[in-house]
Amino acid sequence: MSDSSIFVASGSLNGLDPTVSKNNNPTYEILNADGTPRRGSTEWPLLVKAQPYYMYPFLHLLNDGTLFSFASKSSEALDIASGRSRKTFPDLPGTYRTYPNTGGSVLLPLSSANNWEPEILICGGGAYQDINPPSDPSCGPSTTTLPPPNGKWTPCPKPAQTNGERWTTGAATDIPRLYHSVALLLLDGTVMLAGSNPNQTPVIPPATDPQGFHTEFRVEIHTPRYLSRGQAARRPKDVHLSTLSLETVSTEGFNLTFACLSDAQNVAIALYHGGFVTHALHMGQRMLFLDVRGFRPGSTKQDVTVRGPPSKNVAPPGPYVVYVVVDGVPSVGQVVMVG
Repeated sequence: MSDSSIFVASGSLNGLDPTVSKNNNPTYEILNADGTPRRGSTEWPLLVKAQPYYMYPFLHLLNDGTLFSFASKSSEALDIASGRSRKTFPDLPGTYRTYPNTGGSVLLPLSSANNWEPEILICGGGAYQDINPPSDPSCGPSTTTLPPPNGKWTPCPKPAQTNGERWTTGAATDIPRLYHSVALLLLDGTVMLAGSNPNQTPVIPPATDPQGFHTEFRVEIHTPRYLSRGQAARRPKDVHLSTLSLETVSTEGFNLTFACLSDAQNVAIALYHGGFVTHALHMGQRMLFLDVRGFRPGSTKQDVTVRGPPSKNVAPPGPYVVYVVVDGVPSVGQVVMVG
């Protein structure tokens, strides 16, 4: 959270059937920055309503300090101080989006271009709790700051209907990445893929379970298109920041120097926090594009001024990575602390 506290939600009392309410823990609590509890657990009506699809709710800190919270099909903006819902949103059309029919949620990149207003994209899910439920291929982005009815969902057409428009097909792997798999953006701009353990206990290859899968120990690296086909040669290099400790609400900002090709036309400075990963969720994940001044097209040596994040609601304290992105190609990231 913006004050370095930690919001902890949901869980199971015993790991048994979540369709039986007495097994569940639809509560939340807050830990201070030093790990001590601020108060006891509080029952959360959003999670009570969502049972049995209440575990691993999608959570995103918004720029007004409230916590966007989504479970099953329902969502709200929770006021942490009062423990009350400040806004409620219409249910997202489609099936159940959260665990055990886990879909995915992402806070889309933030910038001053729209006054740091958040937009959240939720995709996937399943029709019912079972090992083979029909999945939901739809997505819904939410604008969270509109006047009553306090935001809206605008469902995206299914990817198969919009190929080449909203969605494009990337590289494929022949390794099944199922339960407990993960994808992580690395400092060099590539993505690490690891894991897959769809079994109660590890199944060591070449053996497989009745579904035909085993525990996966191989790790892969995905090279996105912005680094393929010679694009890597266009990387900004020799990146140097005047400080590795970035302050929010700073009018002075920081200086950043880097080298680029003489035909470079545009620069963006991305500030990225990877969050905390489990069950297809990157809790706390966010990316900001910071305001930058002084870029000179045609110069191979650049010295720019970058303004820091506007508030701790937009960039909660913690470790981040700064990427210099020139004409869509990122530098190797630099680790910084935002406080």
